[in-house]
Amino acid sequence: MRPNNLPSKLTVSAALFALALFVSFAAPAPASANDGDHEVRFRTALHGPAINGIRPEGRAEFEREDRNDRNDNDNDGHQKRFSTEVDKVNLGDNTILEVDVDGVKVGNIRIEGGSGDLEVHGKRAPKVHRGSKVSVTMNGQAILTGTL
Repeated sequence: MRPNNLPSKLTVSAALFALALFVSFAAPAPASANDGDHEVRFRTALHGPAINGIRPEGRAEFEREDRNDRNDNDNDGHQKRFSTEVDKVNLGDNTILEVDVDGVKVGNIRIEGGSGDLEVHGKRAPKVHRGSKVSVTMNGQAILTGTL
């Protein structure tokens, strides 16, 4: 007979099951993999305040493929691509917006008809991690922002 202050085997088993379940959901999911190749992808919607009554929209995406053949753009086994698209930007044509990731300039977007995009590859693609901040600015003023 066990003392009243000790947990039963059922209580211990239930606690261990709950812990195992928690750990399985809390652990990050591995990136997709094929024969040693790994792909990492981060996406975010970009949001900002209305400009002259119209709220701009955008999205940013980062992809990195780790390849075993190491035959790629940045010479360290990674193929990288970063892209940003903006729409409904109520500013004049040929307005230049700056795209930054974690405060580092990646490139510029030229607005035409309220839209524009930027895509960079290889060594020109920024260093990105989960939680990286993307901002699209004009003269230092945020137009759109998001978190990868």
